[in-house]
Amino acid sequence: MLFALTWSLNAPALAAELNVDTSLTGRVEYNDNVALRFVPAESWRFLIEPGLTASRRTESSLLSARLRLGFNRYSNPMVADATDKAATLAATQSFERSRLGIVVDYSEVSSQSATVLGQTGINVGRRQVHSLLVTPTWTYSLTSRLSLNASAGYTGTRFEQGNVASVTDYTTETASVGLTRALDDRTSASLSVSYLKFDTVPFVSRSESWSGNASLEYAFTSTLSGSATLGLQRVVTNQAQTIRICPVDPSFCLIGLVQPVSVGIVGQSTQKLIPFNFNLRWQVNERDTASVAFVQRVNPSGAGALTAGFQASAAFARALSPLSDISISSNYVRSRTLGGTGIGDVLTIGPTLNWRLSEAWTTSAGYIFTRLTYPNLNRNVESNALFASVTYGWPTWNAFY
Repeated sequence: MLFALTWSLNAPALAAELNVDTSLTGRVEYNDNVALRFVPAESWRFLIEPGLTASRRTESSLLSARLRLGFNRYSNPMVADATDKAATLAATQSFERSRLGIVVDYSEVSSQSATVLGQTGINVGRRQVHSLLVTPTWTYSLTSRLSLNASAGYTGTRFEQGNVASVTDYTTETASVGLTRALDDRTSASLSVSYLKFDTVPFVSRSESWSGNASLEYAFTSTLSGSATLGLQRVVTNQAQTIRICPVDPSFCLIGLVQPVSVGIVGQSTQKLIPFNFNLRWQVNERDTASVAFVQRVNPSGAGALTAGFQASAAFARALSPLSDISISSNYVRSRTLGGTGIGDVLTIGPTLNWRLSEAWTTSAGYIFTRLTYPNLNRNVESNALFASVTYGWPTWNAFY
């Protein structure tokens, strides 16, 4: 169906454009180890996902909203059916020399998504994760080449508890301020300082982090560009601990006359890390594009503490025709506690074929391989997934006023 409405007023400065896009996606997926457990359990997954995106744009502002529902049904009774929900509201307002922005995002999605498993390396089971993110930003142009940037953020994450293991809810608060300078048409550099506060609910650990970062973006050629960020981070963590003490003279406990008692305390530790982010983007030719990235950072997790993770990813895409393309992407994450103990390594790799059947219909099919390694157990868990999906997008409804 098609809706179109256009009108204008004799006031160009107040002109605004309104766009509304709606879509419906169906996906069928087979996974031979849907829960990523040592004892594999296969399952079919059926997904119906309607989506709605609306935006209002003027010469100086942009307001957009996106709503998405995902109805997941599984053939294996060990995996509970679930309904994903996501809503995003974003707004920007430009002034003569500054720009304000804010993003508010709420989601309720499976924990085996890139957000949890792909960043932390921790498999908390296929359960729903409720997350609220609020991120305001501000940019001010000091000169034509120098700008001041500031941002803040709040994230609240709550896990639905299941029968497998208890997972700890957490919140994070962030703040950052920095300077960015365009050195020339091909190069820009920036310096920033950041603050991070991580807190679990109920209290298991609490961390505060301060970091300084330097970044450089450079266009080697018209088709090859890259960026690099290097920093120094200090993390102070207060962790709940249990110790056993003797309530009387220790010698009585040593000879067994008195039993030690357990006492809860809060221990403090300090770690220093070197976060970095290096990536390259290459337009190989008119048909091929490639990218690589190497990242090291701290991540919140459901394990009750921050984790330090190293991530390496690569992607390649080729346009087979004006209406079809094929891509392959891979991602590797190695996670550890801030003290250095290994938690888990995650490797995902898979090709995807996309084909636009018409202006409204798009289909895709692909394969995803996942391997989760537990260094302390010297064991691996693997899964193979095949999927096919089809999306119908209604013609855009637009209005000018």
